[in-house]
Amino acid sequence: MEKRQTEKSRVDDPVPPLPLQNKVALIFGGTGPGREELALSLAEKGADIALVSYRQHDQSMTAAKKQVEATGRRCLAIPVRIADRRMARQLIQRIVRKLGRLDIFIDYAAQSDLENGTPRPTANHPANVFPSYLIMNAALKQITAAT
Repeated sequence: MEKRQTEKSRVDDPVPPLPLQNKVALIFGGTGPGREELALSLAEKGADIALVSYRQHDQSMTAAKKQVEATGRRCLAIPVRIADRRMARQLIQRIVRKLGRLDIFIDYAAQSDLENGTPRPTANHPANVFPSYLIMNAALKQITAAT
């Protein structure tokens, strides 16, 4: 015999928590709709987002920030050029101060083009790798300390 759920029992059932509820994700670099979709997807799963780009006037970052905030999640959009470890640490400290924590680091900057299935560095690859490393190192120290 099949068990049917009544309308009342559905109303009384608690809403399951979002998988990334109370998490903070840092997305570093990249541009365009891919980064926007990633930020929106994480926000829809409950994460607050910190977007970091070296471009001072990044329309894609501004658009992603608006989309994330429309979900009710918090979003920082930070244009910054990371030149050394101190700057990377300050960036991570700023994110933690504003959003309370850092749980996820996504490097969207040091991406490669694929040619016949083989990674081929882009023209910006050297400029993206060093800042990515510095930020990732500072972020991992924060994420590890918080766990």
